[in-house]
This record gives sequence, structure tokens and C-alpha cells, in this order.
Amino acid sequence: MRKLVHMFFAILFILSSTGCSYNVNVEVNKPEYDGGRLHIGVIGEAPNYNFERITFQKVTLDQLGATNQGAYDGYMITEEFFVEASLQKYKQAFKNLTVPVFFINLHKLYWLYLDEDAHYDDYPIVDSVGYTQGFIPNDDGSVQLWRIELKNYEATEENIRDMYVEVFHNLDEFKKDCGRKSKVSITVCYDHDQT
Repeated sequence: MRKLVHMFFAILFILSSTGCSYNVNVEVNKPEYDGGRLHIGVIGEAPNYNFERITFQKVTLDQLGATNQGAYDGYMITEEFFVEASLQKYKQAFKNLTVPVFFINLHKLYWLYLDEDAHYDDYPIVDSVGYTQGFIPNDDGSVQLWRIELKNYEATEENIRDMYVEVFHNLDEFKKDCGRKSKVSITVCYDHDQT
């Protein structure tokens, strides 16, 4: 019996020290936008992807505060306009938004667009805020916030496309809620353990 126990542990040791390797074929479904139609005002370059039920319209920062806000389900602002958007003359437009605005690839806190005394250069780079930040001010002075991180923190074409799909889902949910602003901040991140 004693020999069997020793042999069992010897076999167990050999198996555990040699390691095992196997391949698992897992098909990962790409997220697709399956919500309602959205009309999005884009300040900067529109995404180079085709999305069904999504219409992009190039707009200017001056149109952000215009009375035609209801024409869009949300706004997206790209990097080349981050500095200009932080100018004092746009602060009130951001505070009066009736639909969410999403900053694509913003590595500074979104608050710089609401802070009366701040400029883009005043805020430090913060990598932990997500790849994309979206917000809409609430009537009570609080802010509804969305943060979206890229899968595995990698800026691949597929991950960036998936990030846009997540933006669209958030805009659609906001629209379905009839534009009701939540008093609770929302943080959305991809599951980094998923492959």
C-alpha cells in the first residue's frame, strides 16, 4: 500500500511539473449595434466604420449650444477639438446640453469642459479615466457620466469599433428613457478578462 501511495505522488509530481497544453477554439461574437436609429452630431472626424441605423452629421462647436440640439441624439467630439472645446465661450453650452456628449480618446477628466476656470492644458493626463468619456449635466448640478475603456486597453481597429458600439448603446438607452437624466453616475467598461 505504501508503494502505491508513493507511486501516486510520483506520478502526480511528474504530471504537474511537465505542464499541460491544449487549444480551445472559442468564437467571440463582435458586438453589433442593435438599437434604434441614432442621429449623432460629430465635432471632428466621423468614425470610418459602417453602422446600420447610425447617421453622422458634421457639426461645429458653436452648434453645440444652438437651439437645434434636439436634432441630435448625442454628440461625439474627437481629439483635434479637445483644446478648443475647453475655451470659456463653450462652458455654458456644455452645462446646458440636453443630450449626452462623448469625448473619443480623452485622457483628461471630462470636468474640464464644465469648470469655468479651467482650460485643457490645466488638467493632467489621467490614464485611468477610460478611452472615452461621455456626460450630460443634470438639473441639480450633478453629472451623469459614462466611461468606456478599450478591451485589454489596446487601441486596435476592432476594439475601437466595439467602443463606438458601446457609445451607441448608451445613447440609445438615454433616448429610450426619454432623455431623463439620472442622478447616478454610470460607468461602463469592457470586461478585460473576456477574450
